[in-house]
Amino acid sequence: MGGRSSLRVVALIKRGGPAAWLLVLLAMGGLSSMLVLQDAPQGLRVPHADPSPGHYPDVDRQPASRPEGAAEVDRPRLTATGFPGAGMPALATPAGRRPDHTRFPRALHNDPFFTQYATHSEEKWSDGTIAAFDAGEAVAVEGTGRPCHERPEPATLAWLRQHQNSAGYWCPRDYRQDSTRNGAAFAGNLAVGGKVLAEAGSDSARVEATAQALLTFASSGYDHKEGDYKQTCRMAILWLRSQLVPSGCVGTAPRPRVREQAFAAAAMSEMYGLSGDIALKPIAESMLEYLLWMRRPGSGWGESISGEPNVLDTTLAIFAIKTARMAGLEPASEEAYREATEFLSSMVVEEGDGRCHVRFNRFLRAPVGPDGVGLKHGLPVCEAAWVVSMLFTGQADLNSPQLKALAAVLCAEENKPRWEAGRIDYLYWWLATSALFQVGGKNWSLWEGEVSKLLLNRQRGYTEDEKRMEASRETLDEYGSWDPVVASCAETGRVGSTALAGLTLQIYFRYLRLKDD
Repeated sequence: MGGRSSLRVVALIKRGGPAAWLLVLLAMGGLSSMLVLQDAPQGLRVPHADPSPGHYPDVDRQPASRPEGAAEVDRPRLTATGFPGAGMPALATPAGRRPDHTRFPRALHNDPFFTQYATHSEEKWSDGTIAAFDAGEAVAVEGTGRPCHERPEPATLAWLRQHQNSAGYWCPRDYRQDSTRNGAAFAGNLAVGGKVLAEAGSDSARVEATAQALLTFASSGYDHKEGDYKQTCRMAILWLRSQLVPSGCVGTAPRPRVREQAFAAAAMSEMYGLSGDIALKPIAESMLEYLLWMRRPGSGWGESISGEPNVLDTTLAIFAIKTARMAGLEPASEEAYREATEFLSSMVVEEGDGRCHVRFNRFLRAPVGPDGVGLKHGLPVCEAAWVVSMLFTGQADLNSPQLKALAAVLCAEENKPRWEAGRIDYLYWWLATSALFQVGGKNWSLWEGEVSKLLLNRQRGYTEDEKRMEASRETLDEYGSWDPVVASCAETGRVGSTALAGLTLQIYFRYLRLKDD
Protein backbone atom coordinates (compact mmCIF):
# COMPACT_ATOMS: atom_id res chain seq x y z
CA MET A 1 0.00 0.00 0.00
CA GLY A 2 1.41 3.45 -0.95
CA GLY A 3 2.05 6.32 1.48
CA ARG A 4 -0.94 8.46 0.34
CA SER A 5 -3.30 5.50 0.58
CA SER A 6 -2.05 4.77 4.08
CA LEU A 7 -2.67 8.37 5.16
CA ARG A 8 -6.22 8.23 3.75
CA VAL A 9 -6.93 5.00 5.70
CA VAL A 10 -5.62 6.56 8.94
CA ALA A 11 -7.80 9.64 8.39
CA LEU A 12 -10.90 7.49 7.82
CA ILE A 13 -10.20 5.50 10.98
CA LYS A 14 -9.87 8.71 13.05
CA ARG A 15 -13.17 9.99 11.65
CA GLY A 16 -14.94 6.65 12.25
CA GLY A 17 -13.97 6.33 15.90
CA PRO A 18 -14.03 3.00 17.87
CA ALA A 19 -16.24 1.24 15.30
CA ALA A 20 -13.65 1.82 12.59
CA TRP A 21 -10.87 0.46 14.77
CA LEU A 22 -12.98 -2.65 15.46
CA LEU A 23 -13.40 -3.25 11.73
CA VAL A 24 -9.65 -2.92 11.21
CA LEU A 25 -8.94 -5.47 13.94
CA LEU A 26 -11.45 -7.94 12.45
CA ALA A 27 -9.89 -7.51 9.02
CA MET A 28 -6.43 -8.14 10.45
CA GLY A 29 -7.73 -11.31 12.12
CA GLY A 30 -9.12 -12.57 8.81
CA LEU A 31 -5.85 -11.75 7.07
CA SER A 32 -3.86 -13.62 9.69
CA SER A 33 -6.12 -16.68 9.22
CA MET A 34 -5.42 -16.58 5.50
CA LEU A 35 -1.71 -16.33 6.17
CA VAL A 36 -1.86 -19.40 8.41
CA LEU A 37 -3.20 -21.41 5.47
CA GLN A 38 -0.62 -20.04 3.05
CA ASP A 39 2.38 -20.26 5.34
CA ALA A 40 1.72 -23.80 6.53
CA PRO A 41 1.62 -25.98 3.42
CA GLN A 42 2.37 -29.07 5.49
CA GLY A 43 -0.69 -28.63 7.70
CA LEU A 44 -4.45 -28.70 7.52
CA ARG A 45 -5.29 -25.68 9.64
CA VAL A 46 -8.52 -23.84 9.08
CA PRO A 47 -9.49 -20.36 10.29
CA HIS A 48 -11.28 -20.17 13.64
CA ALA A 49 -10.82 -23.86 14.53
CA ASP A 50 -10.64 -24.38 18.27
CA PRO A 51 -7.11 -25.66 18.95
CA SER A 52 -7.77 -26.58 22.58
CA PRO A 53 -6.79 -30.10 23.68
CA GLY A 54 -9.53 -32.65 23.20
CA HIS A 55 -11.36 -30.56 20.61
CA TYR A 56 -9.99 -30.23 17.08
CA PRO A 57 -6.22 -30.56 17.50
CA ASP A 58 -3.97 -29.19 14.78
CA VAL A 59 -3.66 -31.75 12.02
CA ASP A 60 -0.22 -30.56 11.02
CA ARG A 61 1.30 -31.63 14.32
CA GLN A 62 3.96 -34.24 13.60
CA PRO A 63 2.91 -37.52 15.27
CA ALA A 64 5.51 -39.27 17.35
CA SER A 65 6.92 -42.32 15.62
CA ARG A 66 6.77 -45.71 17.33
CA PRO A 67 10.21 -46.85 18.52
CA GLU A 68 11.68 -49.78 16.62
CA GLY A 69 10.55 -53.06 18.16
CA ALA A 70 7.95 -51.44 20.42
CA ALA A 71 4.63 -53.20 20.89
CA GLU A 72 1.81 -52.01 18.66
CA VAL A 73 -1.30 -50.35 20.02
CA ASP A 74 -4.62 -52.17 19.99
CA ARG A 75 -5.97 -52.35 16.48
CA PRO A 76 -9.38 -50.86 15.69
CA ARG A 77 -12.19 -53.25 14.93
CA LEU A 78 -15.31 -52.68 12.89
CA THR A 79 -18.98 -53.01 13.69
CA ALA A 80 -22.04 -51.93 11.77
CA THR A 81 -23.48 -48.96 13.60
CA GLY A 82 -22.47 -45.39 12.67
CA PHE A 83 -19.83 -42.72 12.20
CA PRO A 84 -19.40 -39.95 14.76
CA GLY A 85 -21.58 -37.01 13.94
CA ALA A 86 -20.43 -34.35 11.54
CA GLY A 87 -18.16 -31.81 13.19
CA MET A 88 -18.12 -33.63 16.50
CA PRO A 89 -14.73 -33.92 18.22
CA ALA A 90 -13.16 -37.29 18.82
CA LEU A 91 -13.80 -38.50 22.36
CA ALA A 92 -10.92 -38.50 24.79
CA THR A 93 -9.57 -42.03 25.28
CA PRO A 94 -6.59 -43.66 26.95
CA ALA A 95 -3.38 -43.71 24.95
CA GLY A 96 -3.32 -46.38 22.29
CA ARG A 97 -7.10 -46.83 22.08
CA ARG A 98 -9.57 -45.78 19.41
CA PRO A 99 -12.39 -43.36 20.33
CA ASP A 100 -15.52 -45.25 21.34
CA HIS A 101 -18.11 -43.86 18.93
CA THR A 102 -20.94 -46.00 20.31
CA ARG A 103 -22.05 -42.91 22.22
CA PHE A 104 -23.23 -41.46 18.89
CA PRO A 105 -26.42 -43.40 18.14
CA ARG A 106 -27.07 -44.44 14.55
CA ALA A 107 -30.52 -42.86 14.78
CA LEU A 108 -28.83 -39.46 14.59
CA HIS A 109 -27.89 -40.22 11.00
CA ASN A 110 -30.97 -42.12 9.81
CA ASP A 111 -29.03 -44.10 7.24
CA PRO A 112 -29.29 -47.88 6.90
CA PHE A 113 -25.76 -48.22 5.59
CA PHE A 114 -23.94 -46.59 8.50
CA THR A 115 -20.78 -48.21 9.77
CA GLN A 116 -18.93 -47.64 12.99
CA TYR A 117 -15.39 -48.14 14.11
CA ALA A 118 -14.90 -49.38 17.65
CA THR A 119 -12.60 -51.67 19.61
CA HIS A 120 -13.62 -55.30 19.74
CA SER A 121 -12.35 -58.47 21.29
CA GLU A 122 -9.97 -60.68 19.35
CA GLU A 123 -12.62 -63.42 19.27
CA LYS A 124 -14.86 -61.20 17.16
CA TRP A 125 -11.90 -60.49 14.88
CA SER A 126 -11.09 -64.11 14.09
CA ASP A 127 -13.14 -64.42 10.90
CA GLY A 128 -11.03 -65.38 7.91
CA THR A 129 -12.02 -62.41 5.77
CA ILE A 130 -10.71 -59.73 8.09
CA ALA A 131 -7.71 -61.91 8.74
CA ALA A 132 -6.64 -61.39 5.15
CA PHE A 133 -4.95 -58.28 6.51
CA ASP A 134 -2.89 -60.31 8.96
CA ALA A 135 0.50 -61.69 8.12
CA GLY A 136 1.43 -65.15 9.27
CA GLU A 137 0.94 -68.84 8.62
CA ALA A 138 -2.44 -69.63 7.07
CA VAL A 139 -4.74 -72.01 8.94
CA ALA A 140 -8.33 -73.08 8.33
CA VAL A 141 -11.17 -71.34 10.13
CA GLU A 142 -13.60 -74.00 11.28
CA GLY A 143 -16.92 -73.92 9.47
CA THR A 144 -15.97 -71.23 6.94
CA GLY A 145 -13.67 -72.96 4.47
CA ARG A 146 -11.59 -69.77 4.48
CA PRO A 147 -7.96 -69.54 5.55
CA CYS A 148 -7.01 -67.31 8.46
CA HIS A 149 -3.66 -65.60 9.06
CA GLU A 150 -2.75 -65.55 12.71
CA ARG A 151 -0.19 -62.83 13.39
CA PRO A 152 -1.53 -59.34 14.12
CA GLU A 153 0.51 -57.23 11.69
CA PRO A 154 -1.72 -56.38 8.69
CA ALA A 155 0.06 -57.60 5.58
CA THR A 156 -2.05 -55.58 3.14
CA LEU A 157 -1.79 -52.29 5.00
CA ALA A 158 1.90 -52.91 5.66
CA TRP A 159 2.54 -53.34 1.93
CA LEU A 160 0.74 -50.08 1.18
CA ARG A 161 2.56 -48.19 3.93
CA GLN A 162 5.96 -49.47 2.81
CA HIS A 163 5.39 -48.40 -0.81
CA GLN A 164 4.15 -44.87 -0.21
CA ASN A 165 6.23 -42.10 -1.74
CA SER A 166 7.82 -39.70 0.75
CA ALA A 167 5.62 -36.93 -0.70
CA GLY A 168 2.49 -38.83 0.42
CA TYR A 169 1.18 -40.34 -2.82
CA TRP A 170 1.34 -43.85 -4.27
CA CYS A 171 2.85 -44.15 -7.73
CA PRO A 172 1.35 -47.04 -9.75
CA ARG A 173 4.28 -47.25 -12.16
CA ASP A 174 7.30 -46.55 -9.95
CA TYR A 175 6.11 -47.98 -6.62
CA ARG A 176 9.25 -50.17 -6.48
CA GLN A 177 11.44 -47.09 -6.21
CA ASP A 178 9.45 -46.07 -3.12
CA SER A 179 9.73 -49.46 -1.40
CA THR A 180 11.30 -49.44 2.05
CA ARG A 181 11.73 -53.22 2.02
CA ASN A 182 15.48 -53.12 1.60
CA GLY A 183 16.87 -56.41 0.40
CA ALA A 184 13.51 -57.91 -0.63
CA ALA A 185 13.36 -59.36 -4.14
CA PHE A 186 11.00 -58.04 -6.81
CA ALA A 187 9.31 -61.11 -8.30
CA GLY A 188 6.61 -59.39 -10.40
CA ASN A 189 3.34 -61.00 -11.42
CA LEU A 190 2.84 -64.73 -11.11
CA ALA A 191 1.79 -66.66 -14.21
CA VAL A 192 -1.91 -66.93 -15.03
CA GLY A 193 -2.81 -69.69 -17.44
CA GLY A 194 0.87 -70.29 -18.16
CA LYS A 195 1.46 -66.68 -19.16
CA VAL A 196 3.24 -63.99 -17.14
CA LEU A 197 1.86 -60.51 -17.77
CA ALA A 198 4.02 -57.44 -17.33
CA GLU A 199 3.14 -55.13 -14.46
CA ALA A 200 0.99 -52.20 -15.47
CA GLY A 201 0.64 -48.73 -13.99
CA SER A 202 0.61 -45.11 -15.05
CA ASP A 203 2.01 -41.95 -13.47
CA SER A 204 -1.20 -40.18 -14.45
CA ALA A 205 -3.16 -42.39 -12.03
CA ARG A 206 -1.46 -41.16 -8.86
CA VAL A 207 -4.60 -39.44 -7.56
CA GLU A 208 -6.80 -42.49 -8.08
CA ALA A 209 -4.24 -44.91 -6.63
CA THR A 210 -3.60 -42.68 -3.61
CA ALA A 211 -7.33 -42.25 -2.96
CA GLN A 212 -7.93 -46.01 -3.19
CA ALA A 213 -5.05 -46.74 -0.82
CA LEU A 214 -6.25 -44.11 1.68
CA LEU A 215 -9.77 -45.52 1.45
CA THR A 216 -8.40 -48.95 2.36
CA PHE A 217 -6.83 -47.57 5.54
CA ALA A 218 -10.04 -45.73 6.43
CA SER A 219 -12.12 -48.83 5.78
CA SER A 220 -9.88 -50.73 8.20
CA GLY A 221 -10.59 -48.15 10.90
CA TYR A 222 -7.38 -46.13 10.69
CA ASP A 223 -7.12 -42.36 10.31
CA HIS A 224 -4.54 -39.57 10.61
CA LYS A 225 -5.17 -38.94 14.31
CA GLU A 226 -4.04 -42.14 16.00
CA GLY A 227 -2.99 -45.70 15.42
CA ASP A 228 0.00 -47.24 13.67
CA TYR A 229 -0.87 -45.75 10.29
CA LYS A 230 -1.61 -42.15 11.28
CA GLN A 231 1.49 -40.80 9.57
CA THR A 232 0.73 -42.75 6.39
CA CYS A 233 -2.83 -41.40 6.33
CA ARG A 234 -1.72 -37.88 7.20
CA MET A 235 0.80 -37.75 4.36
CA ALA A 236 -1.78 -39.06 1.87
CA ILE A 237 -4.32 -36.47 3.01
CA LEU A 238 -1.81 -33.65 2.67
CA TRP A 239 -0.77 -34.78 -0.80
CA LEU A 240 -4.38 -35.04 -2.01
CA ARG A 241 -5.04 -31.59 -0.59
CA SER A 242 -2.02 -30.27 -2.47
CA GLN A 243 -3.59 -31.50 -5.73
CA LEU A 244 -6.85 -29.68 -5.03
CA VAL A 245 -7.55 -26.54 -7.09
CA PRO A 246 -10.01 -23.81 -6.04
CA SER A 247 -12.79 -25.33 -8.15
CA GLY A 248 -12.63 -28.53 -6.08
CA CYS A 249 -11.06 -30.61 -8.84
CA VAL A 250 -8.44 -33.05 -7.60
CA GLY A 251 -8.08 -34.99 -10.83
CA THR A 252 -5.25 -35.11 -13.32
CA ALA A 253 -5.14 -32.18 -15.74
CA PRO A 254 -6.01 -31.44 -18.45
CA ARG A 255 -8.80 -34.05 -18.49
CA PRO A 256 -9.76 -35.00 -14.94
CA ARG A 257 -11.63 -38.26 -14.69
CA VAL A 258 -14.76 -38.94 -12.69
CA ARG A 259 -13.43 -42.08 -11.06
CA GLU A 260 -10.37 -40.38 -9.53
CA GLN A 261 -12.54 -37.51 -8.28
CA ALA A 262 -15.03 -40.00 -6.83
CA PHE A 263 -12.43 -42.12 -5.02
CA ALA A 264 -10.72 -38.99 -3.65
CA ALA A 265 -14.00 -37.56 -2.38
CA ALA A 266 -14.94 -40.89 -0.80
CA ALA A 267 -11.56 -41.29 0.91
CA MET A 268 -11.57 -37.73 2.30
CA SER A 269 -15.17 -38.13 3.49
CA GLU A 270 -14.33 -41.39 5.27
CA MET A 271 -11.33 -39.80 6.95
CA TYR A 272 -13.51 -36.93 8.10
CA GLY A 273 -16.27 -39.23 9.33
CA LEU A 274 -13.84 -41.50 11.12
CA SER A 275 -11.76 -38.82 12.84
CA GLY A 276 -14.33 -36.05 13.30
CA ASP A 277 -11.57 -33.64 12.20
CA ILE A 278 -13.28 -30.39 11.18
CA ALA A 279 -10.27 -29.42 9.04
CA LEU A 280 -11.17 -32.12 6.53
CA LYS A 281 -14.78 -31.04 6.10
CA PRO A 282 -14.26 -28.17 3.62
CA ILE A 283 -11.80 -30.30 1.63
CA ALA A 284 -14.27 -33.16 1.27
CA GLU A 285 -17.14 -30.79 0.51
CA SER A 286 -15.13 -29.05 -2.21
CA MET A 287 -14.33 -32.39 -3.86
CA LEU A 288 -17.97 -33.43 -3.70
CA GLU A 289 -19.21 -30.18 -5.21
CA TYR A 290 -16.90 -30.60 -8.18
CA LEU A 291 -17.95 -34.24 -8.54
CA LEU A 292 -21.60 -33.19 -8.70
CA TRP A 293 -20.71 -30.54 -11.27
CA MET A 294 -19.05 -33.19 -13.47
CA ARG A 295 -22.39 -34.92 -14.04
CA ARG A 296 -24.18 -34.33 -17.33
CA PRO A 297 -27.45 -32.47 -16.56
CA GLY A 298 -30.46 -34.75 -16.89
CA SER A 299 -28.28 -37.88 -16.87
CA GLY A 300 -25.41 -39.60 -15.08
CA TRP A 301 -21.61 -39.36 -15.07
CA GLY A 302 -19.22 -40.17 -17.90
CA GLU A 303 -15.52 -40.91 -17.85
CA SER A 304 -14.86 -37.17 -17.79
CA ILE A 305 -16.87 -33.95 -17.85
CA SER A 306 -17.55 -34.22 -21.58
CA GLY A 307 -17.76 -38.02 -21.65
CA GLU A 308 -20.83 -40.04 -22.54
CA PRO A 309 -22.60 -41.04 -19.29
CA ASN A 310 -22.03 -44.68 -18.38
CA VAL A 311 -23.06 -47.09 -15.66
CA LEU A 312 -19.64 -47.59 -14.05
CA ASP A 313 -18.64 -43.96 -13.56
CA THR A 314 -22.17 -43.12 -12.42
CA THR A 315 -21.94 -45.86 -9.80
CA LEU A 316 -18.55 -44.66 -8.53
CA ALA A 317 -19.93 -41.11 -8.18
CA ILE A 318 -22.97 -42.43 -6.29
CA PHE A 319 -20.65 -44.46 -4.06
CA ALA A 320 -18.70 -41.29 -3.19
CA ILE A 321 -21.87 -39.32 -2.44
CA LYS A 322 -23.25 -42.16 -0.33
CA THR A 323 -19.98 -42.38 1.59
CA ALA A 324 -20.09 -38.64 2.25
CA ARG A 325 -23.64 -38.83 3.57
CA MET A 326 -22.65 -41.71 5.81
CA ALA A 327 -19.85 -39.55 7.19
CA GLY A 328 -22.27 -36.79 8.15
CA LEU A 329 -21.76 -34.52 5.14
CA GLU A 330 -24.74 -33.21 3.21
CA PRO A 331 -23.94 -32.81 -0.50
CA ALA A 332 -26.82 -31.39 -2.57
CA SER A 333 -27.43 -34.71 -4.25
CA GLU A 334 -31.22 -35.10 -4.53
CA GLU A 335 -31.44 -33.94 -8.14
CA ALA A 336 -28.30 -35.89 -9.05
CA TYR A 337 -29.73 -39.04 -7.48
CA ARG A 338 -33.02 -38.69 -9.30
CA GLU A 339 -31.59 -38.00 -12.73
CA ALA A 340 -28.77 -40.53 -12.39
CA THR A 341 -31.17 -43.31 -11.43
CA GLU A 342 -33.39 -42.41 -14.37
CA PHE A 343 -30.33 -42.84 -16.58
CA LEU A 344 -29.49 -46.16 -14.92
CA SER A 345 -33.04 -47.41 -15.40
CA SER A 346 -32.81 -46.62 -19.11
CA MET A 347 -29.73 -48.87 -19.40
CA VAL A 348 -31.64 -52.05 -18.46
CA VAL A 349 -32.56 -54.22 -21.44
CA GLU A 350 -35.29 -56.81 -20.96
CA GLU A 351 -34.57 -60.15 -22.64
CA GLY A 352 -37.82 -61.92 -21.86
CA ASP A 353 -38.61 -64.78 -19.45
CA GLY A 354 -37.69 -62.51 -16.55
CA ARG A 355 -34.10 -62.10 -17.75
CA CYS A 356 -32.36 -58.79 -18.41
CA HIS A 357 -28.94 -57.21 -18.78
CA VAL A 358 -27.44 -53.72 -18.27
CA ARG A 359 -25.70 -51.74 -20.98
CA PHE A 360 -22.51 -49.78 -20.30
CA ASN A 361 -23.89 -46.68 -22.03
CA ARG A 362 -26.21 -45.77 -24.88
CA PHE A 363 -23.82 -47.08 -27.51
CA LEU A 364 -21.85 -49.92 -25.90
CA ARG A 365 -22.98 -53.17 -24.32
CA ALA A 366 -19.76 -53.63 -22.32
CA PRO A 367 -17.07 -51.34 -20.87
CA VAL A 368 -14.05 -50.43 -22.98
CA GLY A 369 -10.54 -51.43 -21.95
CA PRO A 370 -7.56 -49.04 -21.79
CA ASP A 371 -6.69 -49.96 -25.39
CA GLY A 372 -10.06 -48.67 -26.59
CA VAL A 373 -11.33 -52.17 -27.32
CA GLY A 374 -14.41 -53.59 -25.63
CA LEU A 375 -13.54 -56.01 -22.81
CA LYS A 376 -13.98 -59.58 -23.93
CA HIS A 377 -14.30 -61.40 -20.60
CA GLY A 378 -18.04 -60.78 -20.45
CA LEU A 379 -18.23 -60.50 -16.66
CA PRO A 380 -21.41 -58.64 -15.62
CA VAL A 381 -19.66 -55.62 -14.09
CA CYS A 382 -22.44 -53.27 -15.28
CA GLU A 383 -25.08 -55.47 -13.67
CA ALA A 384 -23.18 -55.39 -10.36
CA ALA A 385 -22.78 -51.61 -10.58
CA TRP A 386 -26.49 -51.16 -11.33
CA VAL A 387 -27.55 -53.15 -8.25
CA VAL A 388 -25.19 -51.16 -6.01
CA SER A 389 -26.40 -47.81 -7.33
CA MET A 390 -30.09 -48.56 -7.11
CA LEU A 391 -29.78 -49.85 -3.55
CA PHE A 392 -27.53 -47.01 -2.39
CA THR A 393 -29.92 -44.40 -3.79
CA GLY A 394 -32.98 -46.17 -2.43
CA GLN A 395 -34.53 -46.47 -5.89
CA ALA A 396 -34.92 -50.26 -5.73
CA ASP A 397 -35.79 -52.59 -2.88
CA LEU A 398 -34.75 -56.16 -2.29
CA ASN A 399 -38.07 -57.48 -3.63
CA SER A 400 -37.65 -55.84 -7.04
CA PRO A 401 -37.93 -58.55 -9.75
CA GLN A 402 -35.34 -56.70 -11.83
CA LEU A 403 -32.88 -56.55 -8.96
CA LYS A 404 -33.38 -60.23 -8.16
CA ALA A 405 -32.80 -61.18 -11.78
CA LEU A 406 -29.56 -59.21 -11.96
CA ALA A 407 -28.33 -60.61 -8.64
CA ALA A 408 -28.89 -64.10 -10.01
CA VAL A 409 -26.74 -63.20 -13.03
CA LEU A 410 -23.83 -62.30 -10.74
CA CYS A 411 -24.02 -65.70 -9.06
CA ALA A 412 -24.19 -67.72 -12.27
CA GLU A 413 -21.42 -70.31 -12.47
CA GLU A 414 -19.62 -68.55 -15.33
CA ASN A 415 -19.56 -65.26 -13.37
CA LYS A 416 -18.26 -66.52 -10.03
CA PRO A 417 -14.76 -65.45 -8.95
CA ARG A 418 -12.09 -67.53 -10.67
CA TRP A 419 -8.33 -66.99 -10.94
CA GLU A 420 -8.23 -67.70 -14.63
CA ALA A 421 -7.20 -65.67 -17.65
CA GLY A 422 -10.09 -63.46 -18.71
CA ARG A 423 -12.00 -63.90 -15.44
CA ILE A 424 -9.93 -61.79 -13.04
CA ASP A 425 -11.44 -58.38 -12.36
CA TYR A 426 -10.96 -56.66 -8.99
CA LEU A 427 -13.43 -53.88 -9.78
CA TYR A 428 -16.11 -56.43 -10.64
CA TRP A 429 -15.43 -58.44 -7.47
CA TRP A 430 -15.67 -55.31 -5.33
CA LEU A 431 -18.93 -54.15 -6.91
CA ALA A 432 -20.49 -57.61 -6.97
CA THR A 433 -19.57 -58.21 -3.32
CA SER A 434 -21.11 -54.85 -2.39
CA ALA A 435 -24.29 -55.73 -4.28
CA LEU A 436 -24.71 -59.32 -3.10
CA PHE A 437 -23.99 -58.51 0.52
CA GLN A 438 -27.04 -56.26 0.47
CA VAL A 439 -29.13 -58.83 -1.40
CA GLY A 440 -28.17 -61.50 1.13
CA GLY A 441 -29.72 -64.97 1.23
CA LYS A 442 -28.55 -67.83 -0.96
CA ASN A 443 -26.91 -65.54 -3.49
CA TRP A 444 -24.67 -64.01 -0.85
CA SER A 445 -23.77 -67.38 0.65
CA LEU A 446 -22.71 -68.70 -2.76
CA TRP A 447 -20.65 -65.63 -3.59
CA GLU A 448 -18.99 -64.85 -0.27
CA GLY A 449 -17.27 -68.20 0.15
CA GLU A 450 -15.91 -68.05 -3.39
CA VAL A 451 -14.55 -64.49 -3.38
CA SER A 452 -13.00 -64.52 0.09
CA LYS A 453 -11.30 -67.88 -0.40
CA LEU A 454 -9.95 -66.86 -3.81
CA LEU A 455 -8.55 -63.52 -2.64
CA LEU A 456 -7.01 -64.97 0.50
CA ASN A 457 -5.32 -67.75 -1.44
CA ARG A 458 -4.04 -65.41 -4.16
CA GLN A 459 -2.60 -62.77 -1.84
CA ARG A 460 1.14 -62.66 -2.44
CA GLY A 461 3.03 -64.52 0.23
CA TYR A 462 0.10 -66.89 0.78
CA THR A 463 0.06 -68.82 -2.47
CA GLU A 464 1.00 -72.49 -2.08
CA ASP A 465 4.42 -72.04 -3.68
CA GLU A 466 5.28 -68.95 -1.65
CA LYS A 467 4.22 -70.59 1.59
CA ARG A 468 6.50 -73.53 0.81
CA MET A 469 9.34 -71.08 0.21
CA GLU A 470 8.49 -69.36 3.51
CA ALA A 471 8.17 -65.98 1.84
CA SER A 472 8.09 -62.91 4.06
CA ARG A 473 8.19 -59.17 3.63
CA GLU A 474 11.94 -59.32 4.19
CA THR A 475 12.42 -61.64 1.19
CA LEU A 476 9.51 -60.77 -1.16
CA ASP A 477 8.66 -57.16 -2.00
CA GLU A 478 5.16 -58.10 -3.22
CA TYR A 479 4.33 -59.81 0.09
CA GLY A 480 0.79 -58.80 1.15
CA SER A 481 -0.28 -57.39 -2.23
CA TRP A 482 -2.30 -58.72 -5.16
CA ASP A 483 -1.08 -59.00 -8.76
CA PRO A 484 -2.44 -56.40 -11.24
CA VAL A 485 -3.21 -58.81 -14.08
CA VAL A 486 -6.43 -57.26 -15.38
CA ALA A 487 -7.53 -54.28 -17.46
CA SER A 488 -9.39 -52.69 -14.52
CA CYS A 489 -5.99 -52.07 -12.86
CA ALA A 490 -4.07 -51.19 -16.01
CA GLU A 491 -3.51 -47.63 -14.78
CA THR A 492 -3.47 -47.98 -10.98
CA GLY A 493 -1.29 -51.11 -11.11
CA ARG A 494 -0.41 -53.12 -8.02
CA VAL A 495 -1.52 -50.31 -5.73
CA GLY A 496 -5.00 -50.38 -7.25
CA SER A 497 -5.35 -54.16 -7.30
CA THR A 498 -4.24 -54.38 -3.66
CA ALA A 499 -6.59 -51.62 -2.55
CA LEU A 500 -9.62 -53.05 -4.40
CA ALA A 501 -8.94 -56.57 -3.10
CA GLY A 502 -8.66 -55.19 0.43
CA LEU A 503 -11.87 -53.18 0.07
CA THR A 504 -13.67 -56.28 -1.21
CA LEU A 505 -12.70 -58.25 1.89
CA GLN A 506 -13.93 -55.47 4.19
CA ILE A 507 -17.42 -54.91 2.81
CA TYR A 508 -19.59 -56.87 5.19
CA PHE A 509 -17.76 -55.49 8.20
CA ARG A 510 -18.50 -51.92 7.17
CA TYR A 511 -22.12 -51.78 6.03
CA LEU A 512 -25.43 -52.68 7.56
CA ARG A 513 -27.81 -54.65 5.43
CA LEU A 514 -31.07 -53.15 4.26
CA LYS A 515 -32.71 -56.25 5.64
CA ASP A 516 -31.39 -59.33 7.41
CA ASP A 517 -31.36 -62.66 5.58
